[in-house]
Parts: sequence; C-alpha cells; structure tokens
Amino acid sequence: MTGAAGHISDMIARIRMNESAIRRKRYFKEARAEYIRAAKQKNLDYHRATPEQLEAIRELVIQNRRKDQISFFIAMGLSVFLSIFVIWGLWAWFKSAVNY
Repeated sequence: MTGAAGHISDMIARIRMNESAIRRKRYFKEARAEYIRAAKQKNLDYHRATPEQLEAIRELVIQNRRKDQISFFIAMGLSVFLSIFVIWGLWAWFKSAVNY
C-alpha cells in the first residue's frame, strides 16, 4: 500500500515549489514596475539608462519608499492613538453607566 508514497510526496513538493515560484515572480514584477515608474518621472528610458541615471532612479525609488514608510507609520500611530482613546472613552462611559 505504501509503494506510491514517494510519488505522492514528490507531487506535493513540486506543487509547493511552483506556487512559491509564482509568488516570487509577482514580487519582482512589482519591484521592476516601481523602477520603471521612477524612470518615467525622470523622463528616462529604464532599459537604455547609463549607470549614473540608474543610480538616480534607484535614489528616487528609495526616497519614494521612505516617504511611503513614514506615512504608513504616521497612519499606524494615529490609529493606535485613536483606538486607545476610543477604548478609554467606552470604558469610562461603561463605568459611569454601571454606577447608576
């Protein structure tokens, strides 16, 4: 009965590898698109850019990512602050409602 166990485990391993390869391809496609967008902002052709131009594109991408990161952290900080404020308000309201 266990003669096919090796074949089945091999099939499962191949399916997992194919799924992970698809995920990796999507990631690099998004990163590449980000570099192409940055090149368009500088009015450059990404495929024919000189090393200096590629470095400028890279710096622009890094700056854009840094801005996105900062705005994300600000939004998360505000969300946490507002959540704590709402929870505190609900707790105070519930505490005063129970005392009556």
